[in-house]
Amino acid sequence: MTEIKNQISESVLPPLPDEIPPAQQKPLKGLRIFVTIGIVYGLGISIIGTAANPTSENLALLTSILITGIYTVALYLSRKLWVAHIANENASKNAAIIAIANAFFIRSILGFCEQLFQDSAGSNTTISFSNFLVTIPWLVGITLLFIPAQKKHRFTWPIIILLSGLYEFIAEGWVNGLLIPFLSGQRFNLLYTWSDLLLFGFWQFAVLYSSIFLVIGWIFEDLPVPEEEKNAPLWNALKPLIWIIPYSLYFILLYL
Repeated sequence: MTEIKNQISESVLPPLPDEIPPAQQKPLKGLRIFVTIGIVYGLGISIIGTAANPTSENLALLTSILITGIYTVALYLSRKLWVAHIANENASKNAAIIAIANAFFIRSILGFCEQLFQDSAGSNTTISFSNFLVTIPWLVGITLLFIPAQKKHRFTWPIIILLSGLYEFIAEGWVNGLLIPFLSGQRFNLLYTWSDLLLFGFWQFAVLYSSIFLVIGWIFEDLPVPEEEKNAPLWNALKPLIWIIPYSLYFILLYL
C-alpha cells in the first residue's frame, strides 16, 4: 500500500529543477527559409567560382565544403543512434570531445584537399601544418565557449548555422584584414576583407564548420533545461568571440 502511495506521489509532484523537461523551440519559418537560401547560395558561389576559376585553392575549398556538408547531413540523419549514448550527466564533456573531433576532421579534410590539388608536392605538408596551427586553436576555443551558451539557451539549428558562419567570418576578417597587414607592414584592408568575405565567404564558412556546433545543439536538444535566468541570448551567442583576444596574442607569437 505504501508503495502505491509513493508511486502516486511521484506522478503528482512537479519535477525537480534538474528534471524540467526541455522546451522544444521551433525555428521561425522566415529564419529557416533565410538560412536554407544562404546555404544554397554558399554552395552555388563555390561551384560557380570554381568553374570560372579552377585554381587549386578553389578546388580544395569546394571539395572540402561538399565533403563536410555530406558529413553534416549524415550526422543529422543518424543523430538518434549516437546522441542517446552521450547525452547524459557528462553531456558537456562529451559535446566538447565530439565537437573538437569534428574540428580536427574538418581541418584534416581541408589539408588533404589542399595536398590533393596542389601543384607542388614539396610544399604541401608545410602549408597544411601551418594552417592547422592557425585554425585549430581558434576552433577549439570558440567551441568550448559556445557549449555553455547552447546549454543555457538551446539555440535552434538556423541560429547555430548562422553562428557557425559568423564566428569564422569574424576570425578570417580579423586575421587577414588586420593582424597580418599589421605584422607584415602592409596597408590595412579590414573593410575590403570583410566585405569580400560577407559576399563570398560567410555561407561557405557556415556549411564548412556547422557540424562542429550543430552536434552540440543535438546533444543538448532533449536534455532537461537548467533552471536559471535565460536573459541576453544575443550576448551569450556572441560571447565566444571574446576568444579572439587571447587568440590574437597566440597568432602574433606564431607569426613572429
